[in-house]
Amino acid sequence: MKRSHGFSSLVRTGIGILAANYVKLVYHTGRFSKEPADPIEFSASLGPVIIATWHGQNMILPPFWHHCHPLEILVSRHDDADIGATAYRALGLNVIRGSGSPPGKARADKGGAGALRQMVRSLKRGSSVGLTADMPPGPARRAGRGIIMLAQMSGHPILPLAVTTRHRLVSNNWCRYAVNLPFSRGSIAVGQTIEVPRNADEHLIEKKRQQLENALNVLTARADFLAGRQPQYETGGPAPGLPLSYYLYRAATYLVSPLAPLWLKYRCSQGKEVDGRTQEKLGQKFLQRPQGKLIWIHAASVGETISCLKLIETLLDGQDDLHILVTTATVSAAEVLAERIPEGACHQYAPLDLPGIIQKFLNHWRPDLAVFAESEIWPNTIVDLTRRNISIAMVNGRISHRSFKRWSRAARLIRALLARFDHISAQSSVAEQRLAALGARQVSNFGNMKADISRLAVAPKDLKGLQKQIGRRPFWLAASTHPGEELSVINCHKLLSTKFPNLLTIIVPRHRERADEVAVLAEARNLTLARRSRSDLISKKTDVYLADTLGEMNLFYALAPISFIGGSLVEIGGHNPIEAIDGGSAVLHGPLVDNFQDIYQLLDRHDGALEVIDEKELVASLARLLGSKQLCATMISNSKKQAATLKGATERTARALLDLLDQKAPGVQSKRGD
Repeated sequence: MKRSHGFSSLVRTGIGILAANYVKLVYHTGRFSKEPADPIEFSASLGPVIIATWHGQNMILPPFWHHCHPLEILVSRHDDADIGATAYRALGLNVIRGSGSPPGKARADKGGAGALRQMVRSLKRGSSVGLTADMPPGPARRAGRGIIMLAQMSGHPILPLAVTTRHRLVSNNWCRYAVNLPFSRGSIAVGQTIEVPRNADEHLIEKKRQQLENALNVLTARADFLAGRQPQYETGGPAPGLPLSYYLYRAATYLVSPLAPLWLKYRCSQGKEVDGRTQEKLGQKFLQRPQGKLIWIHAASVGETISCLKLIETLLDGQDDLHILVTTATVSAAEVLAERIPEGACHQYAPLDLPGIIQKFLNHWRPDLAVFAESEIWPNTIVDLTRRNISIAMVNGRISHRSFKRWSRAARLIRALLARFDHISAQSSVAEQRLAALGARQVSNFGNMKADISRLAVAPKDLKGLQKQIGRRPFWLAASTHPGEELSVINCHKLLSTKFPNLLTIIVPRHRERADEVAVLAEARNLTLARRSRSDLISKKTDVYLADTLGEMNLFYALAPISFIGGSLVEIGGHNPIEAIDGGSAVLHGPLVDNFQDIYQLLDRHDGALEVIDEKELVASLARLLGSKQLCATMISNSKKQAATLKGATERTARALLDLLDQKAPGVQSKRGD
C-alpha cells in the first residue's frame, strides 16, 4: 500500500491540482465526438449506475460530467494514487479510496472490502460510481470480477464506456496509461447497460465478466475510430491466417461446382428460382458495369432487402459518381427490388459461393466496396475480396443464438473471416457482443436499420375495402408467423371466440408458400377460412382471413388495432415491430426475440409492447386489449414515442461506408494473413 516515488504529501497535492487543470485544458481545447449525442444525460436517465472504463482512459472522463448528477470515483490507497484522488476532487468529483487484489494473490489489505461496501451505499443514496474494470498488475484489458460483484450486490447496472483523444502519449506500464494531449480530436463512446441478477451463480458471473470485457474492447475501438485513430485491438496486427477448415471448405466447393447448374435447375422446378436468371448465380450473365465508383450490397432475402433500401437511397444522395449493385438470393427479395430499387442502383442475383463463380463475378464488377447485410458470411467470397484489396463491411449485423453456437464450433475459421472485415456495424448490443466474441475487430452498435424503414403508402381503396368487410367486428392480426405459431393462434381464436363471438383473426404467414399448410390447420378446427390470394371476401361467417400475398404487410398493420408479431414463440428470434408501430397497431410478442432484443426491451420497459410467454398469456392479453380501446391507444402512443428514439442507424451506417469508400481501405493488404 506504500507504493510511492518519494514525493511529500504537499508535492502530491500540488501535482494533483496541476493534473486537474491539465485535464480541463485537454477537454476545453478538444473537439469531442459523442455516442450517443449526450452520453452523460443518457447515463443520468438510467439512474445510479456503475461506470466502467479501462485503466488509462479514466483521467479525461470527469469534465464530461458537468455536475449533472453525482459521481464518485474509486481510487487506490497507495501514496502515488493521492495525486489522482486530488485531481478528481479538484474536478468536482467525490472519491472512494480502496482497491481489490487479483484472484489468487496474497496481498496486504488494500481496503477493497470497505470500498465495496461504500460504493454499494453510494449507489443506494443515488450517486453513480466509477471504477476501472481491469486491475494491477494486469493483464490490461481483462475485466476483473470485482465490478461484477458490485453490480450483483447493489442491484444497479454497469454502464461501459471509453473516452480517448486522437493525439496522446501512452506509457509502457501494465495499463498503457494514456496522457491525452490538448488541441486534439477526441471521443466518448457509451455502451448498453449490463445487469447482474442478485442470484447469479458462478457461471453467470463469469459470463457477465466476459460480456463487460468484450463491450469495453468494442467501445475502445469505436472511440478510437470516432477520434480519427486507427482502432487498436488486443488482437491487433495482421488478421490471423486461414485455418485448415477454410482450405477444406474451398476444396469441397471446387468439387461440387459442376453440380451447381443441376441444383439450380431443380430449384427452378420447385419455384425457388426464376427460369432464365439462374445464369446470374453461376457468374455467366451480367449487366454492364457502370462507370465510376461501385458499391456492391448483398441482401439475402426480403427483410434484409427492405432494410437496405433506405441505406441505398442515403448513399446515392448527392453522390453523382457513385453506383450501387444490389444482389439478393431469394425470388421474393428480387420482386421487392423490382418495384422499389432507387435510380442509380441495379439488381442481379447473388453468385454462389463457389471459387470459379466468385472470381468471374469480381472480374466483371470490380466493386470498390462490398457490403453484406445482417449475417451473410461466405468464406470464399470474403477471402477473394480480401485478396483483391476490396474493402469489406457488414451492416445491420446480427448473429442468432443458434448461429453463434454453430460458429463457436468453428472458432478459428470465423475469427479469420471476421478479422478481414474493415467495418462491422451491429444492430444491437447482443449482436455487437457476439460478433466481438467471435473475433470481429471493428464492430460498433449503430442500432437497427429496420427502425428507419420508410413505411409504404397504403392504398386507401384497399384499406377502406377491408374495413367495410370487417365492419364493427372485433379482430386482431397474427403477423409473420412460423410453423408452430399458427396452431397457437388458431387455438387462441377458438378460446377468445367464447367471449367475443364475432371475432375475426387475420393470419399473415412469414412465408406465403406455407399458406396451404395454415389453411389445413384452420379447417381442421372447423373454422371458416377466406384467402386473400383467391380474392375471397370477408363475410360475417369468416373466422380466419389468410393474407397470403406478398408486399401487403403495411396494409394489415394499418388495418389491425392489435398485432402479435410472430417468430417469437418459436426459436426464430422475432421480427421487426417498428412496421406495426408505424401502422398504429398495439404490439404483442413472445419471449424469443433475440434478433430484436434491444428494441423489444425498450418497448416493454415503457409499456409500448406486451410480452406473452405462451398461448395462455396470449389469450389473456388479447382479451384485455380487445376489451379496452383505451389500453390499445395508450400502448400505441407509448410505442410511437420509444420508436422515435431508435431512428438514425441508417444515416450512421451510410456515413461510415462513405468514409470507408473514401479511404479506399487503407491497410487492407496488412490484414490478409494468408
